[in-house]
Amino acid sequence: MPDQLWVADLTYIPLGSRFFFSTLIFDAWSLKVVGYAIANTTETRLTLIAQDSGYQMRNPGPR
Repeated sequence: MPDQLWVADLTYIPLGSRFFFSTLIFDAWSLKVVGYAIANTTETRLTLIAQDSGYQMRNPGPR
């Protein structure tokens, strides 16, 4: 059933001599990306921003 379990993936993207980091939030049931965030650091807030993005795009109900 959709929106019962979300999982996160954090990866880095090399661009020239710099790195960027991407957090993707997936719905475990459908494997669709439900939220994302990209930044140049791996701070905890990157994942929280991606999670909030998922809540705004999917509106799954109360947290």
